[in-house]
Amino acid sequence: MTRHEKKLWYEFLRYKKPPFYKQRPIDCYIVDFYHPASKLVIELDGSHHLTEAGLESDKDRDMNLKGYGLTIMRFTNDEIESNFDVVCQKILNHCKHHFA
Repeated sequence: MTRHEKKLWYEFLRYKKPPFYKQRPIDCYIVDFYHPASKLVIELDGSHHLTEAGLESDKDRDMNLKGYGLTIMRFTNDEIESNFDVVCQKILNHCKHHFA
C-alpha cells in the first residue's frame, strides 16, 4: 500500500463494520478498497492517474466496475493529505446506512 492508502486504512477504514477490504480483486482489477455491503470501491489516485493515458485507463476501469453495480469514489493523494476529514465524511455519507 502507498503512504496515502495506509493513512486511509489505518486511520479510518480498518475498524468499520461491516468491513472494508484492501487490495481486493474484482474481475481483472485490484481495487484499493472495497466495501461489499454498500458496493463501494474507493480508489486513491497519485499523479500518474492525472495523465491523459491514466485518465483514459481509469475511465475504462470505472465503466467496467460500474457494470457490476459498484459505485467508485476516487480521491487524489492531495485530498488525503489536505482534506482527510472531508474524504472520510464523503465515505461515511455513502455508507451510513450500512455501518453497525
